[in-house]
Amino acid sequence: MYHKIYEAIASAPVITIFRHQKPDGDAYGSQMGLKELILDNFPNKTVYVLGEQNNHWGKLLGLMDEDISADVIASSLAIVLDVGDKPRVDDPRCFMAKNIIKIDHHIFTEDFGGLELIQTSFIATAEILTEWAIQNKLEISKTAATALYCGLVMDSGRFQYQNTTPDTFRRAAVLLDTGVDMTSLYNYVYEVSETDVRYTGYCRLNYQTTPHGVAYVFITKDIRKQFGIGENQGAGSVNALANIKDINMHVFFVEKDDGTIKIEFRSKQFSVNGVAVKYGGGGHKLASGAIVKSWDEAQLVLNDLDKVCEDELSAL
Repeated sequence: MYHKIYEAIASAPVITIFRHQKPDGDAYGSQMGLKELILDNFPNKTVYVLGEQNNHWGKLLGLMDEDISADVIASSLAIVLDVGDKPRVDDPRCFMAKNIIKIDHHIFTEDFGGLELIQTSFIATAEILTEWAIQNKLEISKTAATALYCGLVMDSGRFQYQNTTPDTFRRAAVLLDTGVDMTSLYNYVYEVSETDVRYTGYCRLNYQTTPHGVAYVFITKDIRKQFGIGENQGAGSVNALANIKDINMHVFFVEKDDGTIKIEFRSKQFSVNGVAVKYGGGGHKLASGAIVKSWDEAQLVLNDLDKVCEDELSAL
């Protein structure tokens, strides 16, 4: 499949690259990294990256292309990164494209109708793209490597999460050999404001636990307003509850501006993906997300997670 994707890119004059909504470092880094990889090795191609602008990642890695017409997309090869199901793609115009490729590391949920490279054993989509470049002996510039390394670091939790393998470090080394300024990247990515510190402190002081070891926080709109926290930033703080002794899962429930509840699930060893899928979400075995319509539904999610822990603990 690595070579088939290379051949598809080599034969396409115009390429459009897409990713999931509300991008994290892997989605954005993979998108920008693939664009640079293609331009490094096929300088005469036209490559666009599409999706909602994101000032945080854009300042570090570059901005999305704007005002790209439907006609351009329809004539292009569309490559969709780091997303497994169609509703979560940031710009659905990708499905108008002449041909489509999906590259992803999440649990498979939906066929996009073209070439698909799905490798759930990889910690990040950026890792898959790095291996794709290695397998095809592509030139990797410092710019491309910086974006891919960012994606690799963010989805591996700085190489701490499950699925980080010896091969992950070997691929990271290939990227670092290009001259990636790791210190500057880390300083940018992990810098926090005083507001962030106070919000994290609130979460750590006010979390609760279920009978079978699910640590959770309910963040209402009023709490977000109190700390000046955005609806996505709030959910992104889920790892404030990581690594607590005798806790099996940690979960953030954050009320969005429209009244729906965004949920981020994390687990040390028990799968959260099944519960996420049940409520319209998805992701990985130990890290998933979903959105539900009300706090009553959020309580049902919490009950299901506690039942998973109860069943798993009984089986041990």
